Amino acid sequence: MDDTLEQVEDLASRLQTEAPAVYKKFSEVLDKAADAVAFSEALNTLFQENQMISKNQPTDLAQLENIVDSLFLELFAATFFLSTLGKAGEVENALLDIAVGLGGDNNVPIQIAKGYTQLAGRVQATREAREKLAK
Repeated sequence: MDDTLEQVEDLASRLQTEAPAVYKKFSEVLDKAADAVAFSEALNTLFQENQMISKNQPTDLAQLENIVDSLFLELFAATFFLSTLGKAGEVENALLDIAVGLGGDNNVPIQIAKGYTQLAGRVQATREAREKLAK
């Protein structure tokens, strides 16, 4: 790995002096790659901390993609279920009430309260889309 890194650094150094325009594009690509690696490693750590994957497991992009897909589907299923409960606005208002209650609690991270607010919006949008399809 160290040899590869040295080769990349050598190439970057030569490009900087011999082809500045190519070097600029090369740098942009490397920056994006570094961001992607950092993001995937952060996701991997988050999933490890939440016991969704085993500790000390190396980052596996296919596994991360599967977990994100699963989380999205779980959110959709829960949102769809909530959108079928009660009359229009009842579930959403209950979620907003919870958000307000949690928002005033210093022991609860503000992101939790914001999550309830966002969920209320998702439930409302899902209810509206479901009702539109039923017509």
